[in-house]
Amino acid sequence: MRVLLAIEDAAGMQLLRRLHGGADPIVAVLARPRADGGGASTWALAGALGLPRWPVDRLADADLPGHLHAAGVDVLLNAYSLAIVPGPVLDAIPMGGWNLHPGPLPRYAGLHSVSWAIHNGEVEHGVTVHRMVPTVDLGPIAYQERFPIPADASALQVAMRCVALGLPLMERLVEQLRDDPRGVPVLPQDPSLRTFFGAGVPDGGRLDWTGPARRVVDLVRACDYAPLPSPWGAPVTSLRGARMEVLRASLTGIPADHPPGTIVCVGDTALVACADSWVRVERIRAEGLAVDATLLLHPGDRFEA
Repeated sequence: MRVLLAIEDAAGMQLLRRLHGGADPIVAVLARPRADGGGASTWALAGALGLPRWPVDRLADADLPGHLHAAGVDVLLNAYSLAIVPGPVLDAIPMGGWNLHPGPLPRYAGLHSVSWAIHNGEVEHGVTVHRMVPTVDLGPIAYQERFPIPADASALQVAMRCVALGLPLMERLVEQLRDDPRGVPVLPQDPSLRTFFGAGVPDGGRLDWTGPARRVVDLVRACDYAPLPSPWGAPVTSLRGARMEVLRASLTGIPADHPPGTIVCVGDTALVACADSWVRVERIRAEGLAVDATLLLHPGDRFEA
């Protein structure tokens, strides 16, 4: 079975390492071209492994279906590449294209599924392997794994769990396709349960201290990919007209008896009042510098809504 990989990010690199040198030869790697000296990337890794590299823009080439046929590509595996694969390209691949999606379909289709799930207060998430169709994240499901979201988990921690559970699902798919393609499960998605999320950040990424503490903390957690860059950036607030970013916060469960946004300091802890309870603000960034919150927050200050 000859494989074409469309991959990006750490998940894509891990899948490439797992499949390279195995029973199924990799025809080529579709990825975003990057300078090989510019740090870790799927493009650089494919080159280091001596594999043919195709710019992901090649998916738009009219002659690609014919080239895939001539190269004997049997299956396309997509891991964290956001490239849209046209229908004619999928039709040209005998075993089709299969995508590893970091969310439980059909509930969390689209972008930034992990962050949206945390922001929405979900206590469970999942990862899905599904067949690719021209409509994004709508193809039938082959395999899915669900797992609990700890109440204090950051987006990075949940995302890493998706990768850890998702890569074995992709390997399971490869084995099943090799042994008997007809044995791959194909469970159609229920369109009535589908929710598609775009690139936008909820509430414009701004913290609302007049709402419940849980909503504030969940947005901070949903943005927390530290030490990696966050696709949503950091949630913002204002203090005396100056912009600040809240990088880490947690619930206290202590009812607030001050107006929302009011800051008090108890020992080495900065607390901010929400509509229902106090939030412990642990780390903030101002003017590009990330510090412990108590270094910049003082009793009597008040964040603006």
